[in-house]
Amino acid sequence: MRLHDPLEYWAGRRPELPVVTGPDGIGYGEASAVTSAWAAELADLGLEPGDRVALAAANHPNAVLALLAASKAGLVTVPMNPRLRAGDYAGFLRDSGARAVFGSLSRADDLDEATAGLDLPKILLDGERAGWRDARTWPRHTDVVLPASDEPVALQSYTSGTTGRPKAALLTHDGFVPVSARWSQAGMRFEPGEVFYLPLPIMLMAGIMMVQHTLWCGAAVELDEFSPERALEAVRRPGVAGATFVPTMLHMMLAADAERGPRPDSTLRWILYGGTPVSPALVRQAGSAFGAALFQSYGCTEAGAMTLLTPEDHELALNGREHLLSSVGRPALDCEIALLDAEDRLVPAGEVGEICSRGRHVFLGYAGDPERTSAALRGGWYRTGDLGSVDTDGFLYLHGRKDHMIKSGGINIHPEEIERVIGEIPGIAQVAVVGVADERWGARIVAAVVAASGSTVDGQLVVDRCRATLAAYKVPREVVFLDALPLNATGKVLKHVVRDQLTSAPVAAS
Repeated sequence: MRLHDPLEYWAGRRPELPVVTGPDGIGYGEASAVTSAWAAELADLGLEPGDRVALAAANHPNAVLALLAASKAGLVTVPMNPRLRAGDYAGFLRDSGARAVFGSLSRADDLDEATAGLDLPKILLDGERAGWRDARTWPRHTDVVLPASDEPVALQSYTSGTTGRPKAALLTHDGFVPVSARWSQAGMRFEPGEVFYLPLPIMLMAGIMMVQHTLWCGAAVELDEFSPERALEAVRRPGVAGATFVPTMLHMMLAADAERGPRPDSTLRWILYGGTPVSPALVRQAGSAFGAALFQSYGCTEAGAMTLLTPEDHELALNGREHLLSSVGRPALDCEIALLDAEDRLVPAGEVGEICSRGRHVFLGYAGDPERTSAALRGGWYRTGDLGSVDTDGFLYLHGRKDHMIKSGGINIHPEEIERVIGEIPGIAQVAVVGVADERWGARIVAAVVAASGSTVDGQLVVDRCRATLAAYKVPREVVFLDALPLNATGKVLKHVVRDQLTSAPVAAS
């Protein structure tokens, strides 16, 4: 099974159905012809099966076509978050050895900077620009002979920023199959022609997985840049059957909701959320406002979606078992999960261990990094780096990251990258960046800073430096000045102690 196979299946049966909606939307039949032509153009540019092609795209229909065209050409797509900066892109392009790059007009400045000195074709998906090829002008012919390819890898997806050597997860075409099967079995299905609303960046793994699932069903995806008002309008539009949000988005939508109830002609059946647990109040409000069943899923780049908290589980939570809403559900169909301790022993119910999984949904390894691959796949289990526990009914509860990763607004953020930027500011002696529990964001980024003696550095300077250097979602929401950071015997900062201090007895922030 390859990423483009569902497109071809429905193009041969229902070519008139839309695959992407909107002003630049396209049907399955036309999309099949366009992606074949684009695949041939990529081959004419000298790209061969197994080569990497980078994709830094906003939520535009042609981003879907680029992903599927690369699959048809036997290429490995390197998805790049459109919210990153030129330095991130440059690192990904160098590390992956990309032979070409697709981009959106909104990212062209950063991509021009990132590709300076690199001899590779740049293909614009949604406009015209000097030095770029315009994919919209490529021929749309059907008499295309595509190269044969048995390349198993579909994506080379980077799971961290550019702190040290990036981790490039190799994801297979077949790895997407069980995810769609799990979601369909649980009730997240579409009828052919129905619409899925996606306001998350398509270049995130969650976005790619949901697009792939939509194609499986012969449905259409409506891509959007999130705003509460547009999202509210979309989920109440006839024909929209499913949608996905992070809890932060749901909070914003409910705050902006004037109707407080589904429209009589609404067709929305379900909403998938993820990233952070939600409160019973949010579940009740969302159910009342949208009239849709709620699902939660837990997953990661290397292993896709592994658990589901189903609508039935949400009902149990609202009827006396509220603690279930702090879980991420139970293992999904055909997904083996185990909690292991440091000696690879199963931990009993109620105790904390590392969340591990195995099966064909798991990635092949990290490109060019056998040491990290061996560590991540030790003993046949993928080690997520997440800590968790299960109750006697099999519900999984998260207990943070082994490596202190922060998940804010549904996005993984590595604090080490932020700490490096802050640590370079004159007058900063020590810094520890942690995620503090937040109802709206799941975790808010807080920088705990120790100023050097005599320093006049303040919190605004720290925030301004971060804004000038980092993507917006990595900028600390609070800067707290402490007299000292707690250290262990070897001089390493005890981040869990910092987090506990800020949670239990917050210090006034600057």
